[in-house]
Amino acid sequence: MERNDQLALRLLAELQRLAGLAPGTENAARVTIRSATGEYLGEAPLTQRAADALTDAVSAFADYAEAMPADFEAGTQAPTADGTDIDPLLAAELEEHCIGLDTEYLMSVATQDPRKAVDEFDEITREGEL
Repeated sequence: MERNDQLALRLLAELQRLAGLAPGTENAARVTIRSATGEYLGEAPLTQRAADALTDAVSAFADYAEAMPADFEAGTQAPTADGTDIDPLLAAELEEHCIGLDTEYLMSVATQDPRKAVDEFDEITREGEL
């Protein structure tokens, strides 16, 4: 499967996950996803709250793209060791998710007791989950 199709399917899966968080709620919008060649991949109904949040997220991303156009030029992202292009922040987020690292929680603990936060981090990484 081509990378663009994988991206489109991932977007569809996330939209469907968002849609499934409020079952039984009236839909305000329906998003249809197609591949780069126009092949229908699926759709996701969105509640008003989900549509508002998604619109805000896209708006923020568009603002960023306008402010930092160099970040969106082709070939500006460094390839990884295996030759794929993965955003470093996305890779870090994926790694945190895979090892069960809740950075927001650890940072809140660190503001109260830095040593406890370090101990909890060590416990997670010591379990061989990295």
